[in-house]
Amino acid sequence: MLSDKNILDEIQSGRLKINPFNSDHLTSNGYDLSVFVEDGNEFKDLDEIVIKPNEFRRLKTVEEIEMPDDIIGLLYLRSRYSRNGLVGMFAVVDAGYKGRLFVSVKNLGDKEIVLKPKEGVIHIIFERLESKAQIPYGTTEKSHFQGMK
Repeated sequence: MLSDKNILDEIQSGRLKINPFNSDHLTSNGYDLSVFVEDGNEFKDLDEIVIKPNEFRRLKTVEEIEMPDDIIGLLYLRSRYSRNGLVGMFAVVDAGYKGRLFVSVKNLGDKEIVLKPKEGVIHIIFERLESKAQIPYGTTEKSHFQGMK
């Protein structure tokens, strides 16, 4: 897994891109992604998002990322939210992926959960593959989500 130093090295080399990048969101082992929340048919930029008990919400990252061919991303909720009953439906971010990330969350707790989107909601950990992917995301017709905005 990449440390904060490794992440910065990858960003400075231009191989890994996080746009916009906020150094306050860099952690010792990853990066905290900010989110927009789906409201109707659009995603909105709010200062806080209230998720009621048993409520399901779709989120989209503010940041666009570009993964090199030898690094994947593992997504997690920041623990402050999961400790209160929020669960997320996540996938691995493939080597070669470019675009925003979309995730779904549900409040399984019995109290409202307030997300602070600008402080970061989703934590991404970067892991280096032993070799470059032979078929990175974006190189086949199966890459349906490449370039998501």
